[in-house]
Amino acid sequence: MIKACVIGDPIAHSRSPLIHGYWLKKHGIHGQYDKQQVRPENLSGFFETLRHGNMVGCNVTIPHKEAARHLVDIVDECVKISGALNTVWRQDGQLHATTTDGIGFCANVLDHVPDFHFSGATLMVFGAGGSSRPIIDECLRRGAKKVFLANRTIARAAEVAALFAGHVEPVAYAEVDNKLPTCDLFINCTSLGMKGEGRVAVALAKLPKHAVVADIVYVPLITELLKEAEAEGLRIVPGLGMLLHQAVPGFEKWFGVKPNVTKRLHDMIAQDIDPAFHAPKIIGLTGSIAMGKSEVAKVFQSQGLAVFDADAVVHQLYESPEGAQLLAHIAPSATQQGKVDRKKLSELVLANPALLHQIEIIVHAYVAKLRKDFLKNATKRHETHVVLDVPLLLEKAQDKDVDWVIVVSSPPEQQRHR
Repeated sequence: MIKACVIGDPIAHSRSPLIHGYWLKKHGIHGQYDKQQVRPENLSGFFETLRHGNMVGCNVTIPHKEAARHLVDIVDECVKISGALNTVWRQDGQLHATTTDGIGFCANVLDHVPDFHFSGATLMVFGAGGSSRPIIDECLRRGAKKVFLANRTIARAAEVAALFAGHVEPVAYAEVDNKLPTCDLFINCTSLGMKGEGRVAVALAKLPKHAVVADIVYVPLITELLKEAEAEGLRIVPGLGMLLHQAVPGFEKWFGVKPNVTKRLHDMIAQDIDPAFHAPKIIGLTGSIAMGKSEVAKVFQSQGLAVFDADAVVHQLYESPEGAQLLAHIAPSATQQGKVDRKKLSELVLANPALLHQIEIIVHAYVAKLRKDFLKNATKRHETHVVLDVPLLLEKAQDKDVDWVIVVSSPPEQQRHR
């Protein structure tokens, strides 16, 4: 049996065993992942046991993340920058270590906002604690242009900023609101917003409308900061996904399989955090052209299930003034009288195939936004099941975001006839 664990003090609250246990079962791996309380005075003894024992590695959480770096043999650049580690594995008789917080954070952002681009982005990181360093490091590796680092004590922000060779500008809390209009991403890296803590007091209304607000706090699942951001019409990234995504590299190192962060896993952990959490079960409906997806969707609708039809949403976009406005800057001649002339748009694409990619970016972002609104409203209505009619669901690996997949098919002759 392959064994790994998470260590900390205290450790009873850790949900890592739930996450890794889910993946072990899903992939049919004969493995075990548990939690061990290790007090600071016993930390070096634990690592000696790890080095010579039968475990393949471990996760490290508070308060050992910094002390543990001196007890392993090889650390990567992420640990050198952040000064802390959270993932350890045995390799060739030595203990290797990394920190996966930055990778987990960025993967979570892209899960919630697929069209976000770190490259060229300006970030406001709120709080210069231990979590800020790996997050800043990973965002800069992905091409972030500028990072403002705000902290209650400016000296602490300056100390962290010095690690990043001029790419990070320390900012006092009093200056934050003045910097927000230039920011693409706001990240709360403090414990503010956690149950029992205070709130993040910033003027979110000053952020540009395209900006994203992310929180690393996941208890509660949706913090007051995120609620305020949604009220301003901003896109949000809750913290739970970072916890899930940061676990992926360790599992792959120890058990040899790279797992996916799926809706089922998210919902299981969310319900463990908050028993009142509710999310409808999602049926993903897909299939090739002229297979009959629309007819199957009607069957579900006749049974009272809400259906999100991506094709219908695209048609709606092309017929609306909003669609004409979104496409006007790339295809002005095809956007007349408040709607899109689809015939003219086709002609433009045939003449300039590169235009298709630009159109797809706009259309996919529009569909993703409406799909998110659809699911949010279904949750508010306490729907038990909903249907997403999604072309290319499997090809785009969106099956991880649904509970079941139904592939609709019909005989080749019928498909050709249609």
